Amino acid sequence: MIPRKIELKNFLSYGSEIQTIDFKDHKLICFSGKNGNGKSALLDALTWGIWGCGRKISTAAKADSGLIRLGQTQMMVCVEFEFNSNIYRIRREFAKTYGRDYQALDLEIFDNEKNAFSSLSDKTIKKTQEKIETLLGLDFETFANSAFLRQGLANEFSQKNPRERKQILCNILGLNKYENLKNIAQEKARNFTVEKEKIQTLIDQLKSEMIHEEKLKEELSNQQLLLSKNNLESQATKNEIISLNKKILELQSKEHELKTLQNKLIENKQLSENKKTKYFELATVWRDIHKKNLHCENTAELEKQKNELSKIEKQLRGQQQEDLKLQEEIFKNQMLYQQKLDLIKKKCEKEFYEEKLTLDRSNLEFKNITFITSEKLGQKKDLELKIELARNELLEVEKELKKQDDFKIKFEKTVKDFDKRRTFYNVWIQKGNWVKESLVQLERKKHVMHDEKNPSCPLCDQLLTASRKKYLISTLAEEELFKKRRLKKFSFLISTLKDLLFAQNEEIQKLKAQEDHFKKLNSLQEQYLKQILEQQTTLNIISSEIEKLEKNKQEIKTNISNISIRVAQKEKELQNIDKNEIELQEITNLIVQLQNQKTALNFDYQNYLKVSEQLEKIENSLKAVDELKKETQSQKERRIKLTEIYQELKELNKLSQSLEKQILEFGNIFEAKIKLEKELQFSNENLLLFDNEKNKILQEIGSLENSIKRISNLKNENVEKESRLNFVFQEINDYQKLASYLGKDGIQAILIEESIPEIEEEANLILSKLSDNQAQIFIESLRDLKKGGVKETLDIKISDATGIRPYEMFSGGEAFRIDFALRIAISKMLARRAGTALQTLIIDEGFGSQDEEGLNRLMESIYSIQDDFSKIIVVSHLNSFKDNFPVHFVVEKTPSGSVVNVVERG
Repeated sequence: MIPRKIELKNFLSYGSEIQTIDFKDHKLICFSGKNGNGKSALLDALTWGIWGCGRKISTAAKADSGLIRLGQTQMMVCVEFEFNSNIYRIRREFAKTYGRDYQALDLEIFDNEKNAFSSLSDKTIKKTQEKIETLLGLDFETFANSAFLRQGLANEFSQKNPRERKQILCNILGLNKYENLKNIAQEKARNFTVEKEKIQTLIDQLKSEMIHEEKLKEELSNQQLLLSKNNLESQATKNEIISLNKKILELQSKEHELKTLQNKLIENKQLSENKKTKYFELATVWRDIHKKNLHCENTAELEKQKNELSKIEKQLRGQQQEDLKLQEEIFKNQMLYQQKLDLIKKKCEKEFYEEKLTLDRSNLEFKNITFITSEKLGQKKDLELKIELARNELLEVEKELKKQDDFKIKFEKTVKDFDKRRTFYNVWIQKGNWVKESLVQLERKKHVMHDEKNPSCPLCDQLLTASRKKYLISTLAEEELFKKRRLKKFSFLISTLKDLLFAQNEEIQKLKAQEDHFKKLNSLQEQYLKQILEQQTTLNIISSEIEKLEKNKQEIKTNISNISIRVAQKEKELQNIDKNEIELQEITNLIVQLQNQKTALNFDYQNYLKVSEQLEKIENSLKAVDELKKETQSQKERRIKLTEIYQELKELNKLSQSLEKQILEFGNIFEAKIKLEKELQFSNENLLLFDNEKNKILQEIGSLENSIKRISNLKNENVEKESRLNFVFQEINDYQKLASYLGKDGIQAILIEESIPEIEEEANLILSKLSDNQAQIFIESLRDLKKGGVKETLDIKISDATGIRPYEMFSGGEAFRIDFALRIAISKMLARRAGTALQTLIIDEGFGSQDEEGLNRLMESIYSIQDDFSKIIVVSHLNSFKDNFPVHFVVEKTPSGSVVNVVERG
């Protein structure tokens, strides 16, 4: 992976304008500039763009939110690099919008034919990141422990424990493929183990079923004997059923003949009954007509009575008509009288009630005005009392307010003094905090100065001499003593001022309470003045209203007296209305005259009804005589018909006796049939039982035959399963061995063991140049145990003039040189082992622990390895070191953000 170009926006110290840094024309590059200008930020942009990893605070889960430029909500990094002769581009964005995080990631490859980039991005950011790491063949952790020496973390690989070192070497050597193969082998072994357990369980089940074969065959033989016995009994029952059915058919034929005779008998009896009914009906009619002829009335006498009654009825009908006319005239005049009376009465009542309503309204109005007047007088009295009370309260308030001017002067002076002292108090507090912070910083500096493992300057990483270190410790002690005395003085002043402020604050609170009291009094004064003015205005209005009400009251009283007189007159007229009207009197006289005429007519309505009934009765008798004459003519025919019906009844009776005799000859045929049917039902039930038993036996035989056949199949299946079980056992054994060979203690350990001499050789080559052949690195892959045996490990030991010591015993410049040699060796091995996967080396600071000679040797080492890498990037602010590089990427800080300028020095 060879970086070609980086574009970034709002990333750490870089501004909102997109800035492009082009690496492709330079091989050995130095990032230079002052501390804090943004040199290391470029390297963070590279790692964040490719892996999404960069510097972050310890409490943060990811670096994203901490990398955005202060005050901005969106950042972008675009990294273009060369890999395996192809050009790729990764663009990563992060933004905070409405309290939520937004992320975007794109992977592209340059298409030479189209002369443009084509997308390789997956559906999700996670899958796209996995595609990037698969493409490069390494993750961020491997990159950071090999080709990237981060600021202050040059010892990142050396400080890890042996297990972590081995894992990093596994990643560098590409041993993950063996781990994946091991996992596949283990998965295969697990699958075959599951299959083995299933097959073993199945074989156990097969064997448990096969032991019942002989018992099943014996049971089959018994069931076949039962089937033969059942067939014999069933056939005998079937023969018996056939015989019974034949007998029942014969009885059914006789039963049909019997039913025919019975039906004929029933029909004959029914016909005989009908003839009898007809005979008796005809005889009754003949007797009734004969009896009427014997008692028939005289027709001439009836005609005479009819004529006399008709004359009387005619006379009475004329009187009835005259009576109805008189009654009608009386009714008409009575109706006319009532209509006239109602009209006159309605008119008088209307006038009376109108006057009465006017009187009631006047009385109600008088009562209402009296009530309102009473209320107004009460309101007037209440207002006069309230005004008097308000004036008394106002006098008391004005008396208290005379003290307000003296209070204001005192209050303003007290508040002014308090504010002045509080300002002084805040100033002393700030000074005291500043002195405390200075003491904390001094304590940190002293701690660093007393650290024997770190003899470098805490500010610039330069190595300190013993005399310089002693001078700095003395200076820090004097400064600490001075600031402690000053802090003690500040503490006394602050404590004194604090007590004064507390005391004065209590006094101010009391004065504020008194101030609130005066404010309330002023408010009360305004309220009382406003209240008195409003109440006096209301009192004047009420007095004026009372005068108007008294005047209206007197007018209504006079009006009530006049209306009462008119009401009494109307009431008297209404009582004598029928005596005063002449037209009504005339109608009354006419009604009396008509009633006298009706009395003189003397019409008897009951007598008229009696005569009408007698006349109707005689007319009905005459009509009955005429009808009797007609019926008498048919009497001879009725007599002949009665004789014929009598002869027919005699013949029908003879036929019924003959049929009854024939029916008796059949005997108890029904009982015989019922008996045979019961026998047949019993036989059918027995046959059904035999059939059910036969079905059960057949089912049992079928089940037994299937079981025997199944056991035969199970024997064959058992042979196959045992053969498969042997094969599975062999597969499990093979895959378990393969997983062991592919594991960390197998081929991976061998490959790591083979790579160690390569790392040692390259590291010692570099370390010999840096230490003037005074030190050598040994990497041990096995460690002897106290209890005997060995343990897989990856320990780093150093041999120098004093002997062989573990890496952990070295510090400062010596440790950095060891770390540098190891990291360069690992980076070169990664470049060789992974083909073109890693062709870039990045070193970020860390040179402050080296003296002048050490820096020169480091520079010589970098120049000696530059042909092993396509690009080397070094970050440094040391002038004596950075001047050795041909190309400088100078980082400067401006108000709008960091800016990179390329300076070539030949």
